[in-house]
Amino acid sequence: MLIPYIVYFEDKPVSVSAILNNNGIASLEFVATLPEYRRRGFAREASITAIRDAFAAGAKIITLRAFYPANLLYQSLGFQVYY
Repeated sequence: MLIPYIVYFEDKPVSVSAILNNNGIASLEFVATLPEYRRRGFAREASITAIRDAFAAGAKIITLRAFYPANLLYQSLGFQVYY
C-alpha cells in the first residue's frame, strides 16, 4: 500500500513523500518539493512523518533510492549509503 504525505504552506501543497509498506519492509518514495519552496525543510518534514508512521505501522526496515544531492537529506535522516 502506498501512503502519500503532503506538506501544505499557506494552503498550497508544496512538498510530498510517500511510503510503500510491504509486510515490514518499507520504501520511502516520491520525495519532491516545488522549486520555489525548496531548502525550507518541507521535504524533511514530509519524510520524517512518513518514516515515523511507517515504523509505527510495523516496518522493520525502510529503504530508498537517491542520487546526490538528495542523498544528503536522507543521510541527515539516518539512512546509510550502500554501493
